[in-house]
Amino acid sequence: MQDTLLVVKHRSTGQYDLPFGDPISQESAQCTAHRYTWEQTGFNVEVDQLLGVTQSGIMLFSCGLSGGFTSEDGPIEPPSWTDSDIQQIEFINPFDTRHDVWSQPDNLVIYRDGFVITKGEQSRTIDSQSR
Repeated sequence: MQDTLLVVKHRSTGQYDLPFGDPISQESAQCTAHRYTWEQTGFNVEVDQLLGVTQSGIMLFSCGLSGGFTSEDGPIEPPSWTDSDIQQIEFINPFDTRHDVWSQPDNLVIYRDGFVITKGEQSRTIDSQSR
């Protein structure tokens, strides 16, 4: 996964987003990032360092991904249990995209910053969790 970012593509808009969602009860931000990544992609990740927080309060984490997947494996069909608006799962380089392909275009700079931080770490991805 080196040099790629795990994203979901929405069926309704055709735009990219990171797996994210709201915490339940007293759930930690790391647990929320793990849960939403699994629920939206089927990937079991190990949540690592906090990379940053967007202006809207979304926390971005570096996450380890195992299972032997690479950017050559994408796009991937989402698991049957995911939100029906998730069209596909992709591994991309955020520097190869423009603002208009993101559902939250104002976050692209922080996504790219987080990507640079994790770029040299093998099997790393970035996932997010809302406040």
